[in-house]
Amino acid sequence: MPSVNPKWLDPNVNLPYGSAVKVLNSSGVDIGANRLVYMSGASGARLTITAATATTNIGAHRALWVAKHAIPNGRYGVVVPWMGDVDMNTAAAAVGDPLYLGAAGTFTLTSGDRPVVVGEVLTAAAAGKVLLDPQGGAAQIMKWT
Repeated sequence: MPSVNPKWLDPNVNLPYGSAVKVLNSSGVDIGANRLVYMSGASGARLTITAATATTNIGAHRALWVAKHAIPNGRYGVVVPWMGDVDMNTAAAAVGDPLYLGAAGTFTLTSGDRPVVVGEVLTAAAAGKVLLDPQGGAAQIMKWT
């Protein structure tokens, strides 16, 4: 049996690889990279995903995930619970401002009628960075350090 040397392991910086889940996109549409999704069912041993929207009943699905890469319809892909250092135009925002769930798995600086916080602004600039953290875990960890 192979062994793992603890020195080979690096801490999560922008992507929690150890918490990634392989899923099947059976939603009927392609899901882009960095889109917010929820587990909508199962197909065999794999969970299936659908892009979340501002009108998604979050309580029924409990958790939102972030697509690590584009996942075409009918194909397998990887989702993670949070993702840091995501590009976004944040010139109209301040550091720490919340991000909200938008349409078709997107995120926005505008709260809308049913605001669901899914992350926060890391840098405020035309080529800014955001933390997508729809489950809230990464933000809590960062506050502990």
